[in-house]
Amino acid sequence: MKRVAERALALRKETGGADEDAAPMGVEPPDVRRFTPPRGTVTLMFSDMEGFTEMTERLGDQQALEVARAHNAIVREALVAHGGRELELQGDGFLLAFSAAADAVGCAIAIQRALAERSARDSEHPIRVRIGIHTGEPIREPDRLFGKSVILAARIAAQAKGGEILVSSVVKDLCEGIAAMRFDAERELELKGISGKRRVFRAIWREEDSSSLPAAHEVSPQTEPNVFRREGDYWTIAYDGKAFRLRDAKGLAYLAELLRNPDREISALDLLAGKTESGRADAPGTGEARISGDLGNAGEVLDVQARAEYRRRLEDLREELAEAESFNDPDRATRLREEVEFLTDELARATGLGGRSRKAASAAERARLNVTMALRSAFKRIGENSPSLGRYLAATVKTGRFCSYSPDPENPVRWNH
Repeated sequence: MKRVAERALALRKETGGADEDAAPMGVEPPDVRRFTPPRGTVTLMFSDMEGFTEMTERLGDQQALEVARAHNAIVREALVAHGGRELELQGDGFLLAFSAAADAVGCAIAIQRALAERSARDSEHPIRVRIGIHTGEPIREPDRLFGKSVILAARIAAQAKGGEILVSSVVKDLCEGIAAMRFDAERELELKGISGKRRVFRAIWREEDSSSLPAAHEVSPQTEPNVFRREGDYWTIAYDGKAFRLRDAKGLAYLAELLRNPDREISALDLLAGKTESGRADAPGTGEARISGDLGNAGEVLDVQARAEYRRRLEDLREELAEAESFNDPDRATRLREEVEFLTDELARATGLGGRSRKAASAAERARLNVTMALRSAFKRIGENSPSLGRYLAATVKTGRFCSYSPDPENPVRWNH
């Protein structure tokens, strides 16, 4: 067994993998830009070849290397087609990242189908891959992602069998209503190192698996594909065929209220205080996030904590802007410059001589600042997951003392709330 393990490790290095102490041997260093992790909510996919070590022992190093290279080429072709990013390669498996859950599931299905076709042509060297997918907000470093979301994706993949795609309940919910994506009945699994049981679903990628679907699980085409709905601590957002989830924030609640009231001006004061006509539980300012409608005197334009947060945000924005310019991403760079200019102007307005805080001229002005910043933050987070929706909202939502959402009357966008 020791000899098998040593040979498998050598092959991992040769095909692009690495252990914790050594870099890949015989492989050109990767382009760092290619491995830059996305920001915000990310859908992560882990995959690995079933029986890789045994295959190495059975076929020998050279033949196993050829099979591994064929596997890598199939995965990367599907990855490019579905707009994902390759974060890690461990010889017989990948860690991939996607901005939308549907893209990740679509990529996994394409990989399994391509591998099945190859195995049918070369039955002596079949490739069976286990895939696990989960959506969350991992911690981001310059060249990697880590945290509970990454661990969950890996643990789900470990529970899959060769030829299976297992997804978390979050991924399944985000893909609900996409006719091309079907899932079998849920399973409850205990995942190593994770407390409690987790619900997972098997994605159906071949017709012979459809017999396992219960009759009630049939999916009909979604007639209202655009969604902006709060579900607990997250918002489910779908636009132009792509769905994703964001953790709750005030800006998302303000935006939801505007989307529910197209072509109606709502004062920033009312948004801030939750005094709107909808009266919904997820309206801004309700529940724990509610702010009293009696704002009292205006006070400082920006208090000490707000100014510190603005300055931290400016530092982050400048780093992101440098990254966008280095990656030749003009659309993202333009949005970042606009936010940098806005924050710089607001800090200048809030600071007087000697760095003293200025007082706001009115409660309405203070509300304008708070609501505008919250909405801009929401636009940014949305744009990171769906650039097309980010552009749409930037063009149709007006901020200021009075805010409004004004869709094109000739081509209105309907939202499920």
